[in-house]
Amino acid sequence: MRRLTCAALLCACLASIAACGGGGDKTSATTSARGGPARNVDPVADESVGNVIDRIRGAATASDCEAVKGLLHSTYGQVSEPTCQAIRSQIDGFQDPRGKAYKTGAVVYYRTATGKRRMIALALDADRTYRIGFIRDVPGGGGGSPRSFSRNAQALVRAMRDGDCDAFLSLVSRTDGVGVGNDEQVCRRASELPYRRELVGNAAARAVPLGGDGNLAFFKLRTRPDAYYTMIMAREAPRAGGSPRFVLVTVLPAD
Repeated sequence: MRRLTCAALLCACLASIAACGGGGDKTSATTSARGGPARNVDPVADESVGNVIDRIRGAATASDCEAVKGLLHSTYGQVSEPTCQAIRSQIDGFQDPRGKAYKTGAVVYYRTATGKRRMIALALDADRTYRIGFIRDVPGGGGGSPRSFSRNAQALVRAMRDGDCDAFLSLVSRTDGVGVGNDEQVCRRASELPYRRELVGNAAARAVPLGGDGNLAFFKLRTRPDAYYTMIMAREAPRAGGSPRFVLVTVLPAD
């Protein structure tokens, strides 16, 4: 069985938008602004999905790419102009948008200028606005069940806590997000993700369902009192003769 190790490897943001998830290290003993111990208060959005749709629409029609950069989750850091233009091309047209929030997660569906149906998965950022985690075409076939997503989310948490990379590889998307790369690259990268390291020291942490639909599901993952993450899972179309897969794409910090 391949193990998730503690070898040092930086999580580089790969070509696709959701190549990394995580955030910086946090101290184990945090205090509130008043000096007391940190409380497990879940973050709440300061904007509606309607505001998110307006921001995306504005970025899609802007004369430059700066507005697009402002849509991305802060975890991705500074993106290059070519990468920004590639992301901008994915929201080309942005017709008939509709969206829904699921606490710290949200999804917006829309049609491109050519009529293709796409979905934008968003997660709450530290500034309490929803930011883009990834963009995908809407998969074909029927939708997934909440039970399928939840079962795999709990299995993912166990795999990360136990350092079982074989199990982890079977439960992540290999086309974008944390599962991009060959098996060795993914295992090494996953070993150094902050939430994976934090899970090792927290046997009680689990994936708490926040909601979703047949294509996406969002989960709360609190690894420490001061560390809240939004796990985003997606349904992938069945492979030849197989069943749909319910996989992790990315995990993004809300703190």
